[in-house]
Amino acid sequence: MAAGFLSVVMAISAMGQETRLQSQVLAGGGGHATGGAYTLQGTVGQPAAGPSTTAMAAVEAGFWHGDISIIVDPYGGFFDWMEALPPDQQPPPHLRGPEDIASGDGMTNLLKYALDLSPMTPAAEAAPSGLVHDGYWGIQLDRSADAAVELRIEASKDFSDWEEVPHSENVMDPDIAPNLERVMLLTNIEAADHERYFFRLRVIME
Repeated sequence: MAAGFLSVVMAISAMGQETRLQSQVLAGGGGHATGGAYTLQGTVGQPAAGPSTTAMAAVEAGFWHGDISIIVDPYGGFFDWMEALPPDQQPPPHLRGPEDIASGDGMTNLLKYALDLSPMTPAAEAAPSGLVHDGYWGIQLDRSADAAVELRIEASKDFSDWEEVPHSENVMDPDIAPNLERVMLLTNIEAADHERYFFRLRVIME
């Protein structure tokens, strides 16, 4: 189970919708058709009849397979998100892991996924921030509404021994931006407590 600590744009226009290409004739042909991230290459006959699947799409080809269906899952998880990024936003192959820091801003790719940020664009100003609300310590962040992650808060008094602390989650603004919601994670540690505390946000892939 991968996790990231704190101390995205799809190339497909109709995300989450089913695209259906209806067959109109029974003849093959040459050439190709391109739309978004997909290219269909025409052939004479049907040398590739049958289903073909990837992590992001399923295609059934052939005269007797009926329709060609492309079904896109906008966020099937971190690795699907990384694979679906436009080429100019994808990190080099050796920097595409969840714990890699591709942009040098101190934020892991997994955290960028959780915050709906491009992994190659420095975005330190968008990092989660600490706050005090109703007398308790907490963390505020703008989170992707679709990212398959779990958020946890850990606390330490000496920056060495860390312990997970309970927290409540409150949605402050459900539409801060498209696919983005502002949330507050509030711990049970009182800010009036004169002991020194350090907090960190843990992001875990579901």
